[in-house]
Amino acid sequence: MPRCSTTSEDQGQGQKVTKPSGAHPSTASKESHTEKAIVNPKVEANLKRSIAPQVDEESLEHDLVANDRLGASVDTPYEKLGHIAGDGQGVYMVRRLSDGKIMASKVVNYHPSHHGAMMMGHGLYTWSHLNHSSIVALHDGVREGEYQMCYFMDYLAGGSLTNLPKSKRSYSQALAILAPIMDALIYLHGRGYVHRNLTPDNIVFAGDGRPVLVGLCVAAKFPCISRVGTQGWMAPEIEVGGKAYDERVDSYGIGLILWWFLFGPTHFVDKTAEVKVINWDLLERKKVPKDWKDLFRKLLKASPIKRWTVEKAREHPFVSRLSL
Repeated sequence: MPRCSTTSEDQGQGQKVTKPSGAHPSTASKESHTEKAIVNPKVEANLKRSIAPQVDEESLEHDLVANDRLGASVDTPYEKLGHIAGDGQGVYMVRRLSDGKIMASKVVNYHPSHHGAMMMGHGLYTWSHLNHSSIVALHDGVREGEYQMCYFMDYLAGGSLTNLPKSKRSYSQALAILAPIMDALIYLHGRGYVHRNLTPDNIVFAGDGRPVLVGLCVAAKFPCISRVGTQGWMAPEIEVGGKAYDERVDSYGIGLILWWFLFGPTHFVDKTAEVKVINWDLLERKKVPKDWKDLFRKLLKASPIKRWTVEKAREHPFVSRLSL
């Protein structure tokens, strides 16, 4: 799995623990959603402490590097049940001792600076106030040692999109999976926030098969300027850096995930180039249907001004029809 300049998540099973990580709710594409306050006031207090004093982290031009590993020193009453997913990520299945609820726990490192802490704190604080069936619910988040954050989320038993067998991949399945994720992004964008770390690892399935969006540690109010994301999955404007960007970086991310889902990691002509070029010739060689070629070209425009928003792509009759 790609090394993240941010965070991605997965889940697993078994033993005795410590800190909270994230959680996944899941489901549905077209439902009405209402804002919610954090259920546990202590969660909000923890997150507020982790980001005080407030700063405008989006004025910072630096990389946030978050390597996953479980911290050893934790006071939180959680029992660690085991590692999740088996991909080397620091994500664990845990049991909350107060009520026996099974959740997922993740500890992430952030950029070793005051600004890195602000960015991670703002991301978790934003996440804690989201309420959508296709966005994993964040239950708790605390600072853990130097340059580390630990958070707890809903446990999703279905594994990540990365691990979905190739035999189950088709055009109709691609949109059936991505439509609820697009709805979650439309919800997020409608509140002025951008995910900016869309990868197959950050789409996880609930036990009943519903796709859920995770990895919102670095969600931020747009316009943004920080160079944040996972190498190989960033929109050109983030990759190059130096200029403000908006929610259309997530459109690019959805386009890359759709391409990867259908054709594998073949979306770039040269993966090592500083400025990535989409491998458009592949669409001709694969004899991709006309509507799909059009969708890819709208979502993967190098220029964000010409690129479709996720909302526009979701409303396209072709997408709506196939995702029902």
